[in-house]
Amino acid sequence: MKVGRVAFLGLAGMLAMASCEEKEVTSDCFQAVVLDQGCGTVLAVLDTAAARIVDTKPNNDTVYVNTFDLHPVYQVPGKTLYITMRAMSQSEAPDCPGFIPIIYPHVKVLSVSETPCN
Repeated sequence: MKVGRVAFLGLAGMLAMASCEEKEVTSDCFQAVVLDQGCGTVLAVLDTAAARIVDTKPNNDTVYVNTFDLHPVYQVPGKTLYITMRAMSQSEAPDCPGFIPIIYPHVKVLSVSETPCN
């Protein structure tokens, strides 16, 4: 009987902890083109819906963002990528000594692919 109670309490505790986990909000999958690399990588996201994620206004049909975590294999100007992302605060962004940054909203790339998303 005691074993059953302990097992039940243990299971209830695990479920309570699992429900408290923060879930990272992911974006839709967006087509993006690598523009430039310096302190981070500038991406042109080709969907105005991305502007809502980074709280900015699109420039025509493009939203320009900067990311610091794109793998070097993808950091090729002109390369088309398909990404999911989340906004990143200025305080999360690394310092860039020696660079005069063009200020674009910072994003964390959550997933990247060279083929269109399903």
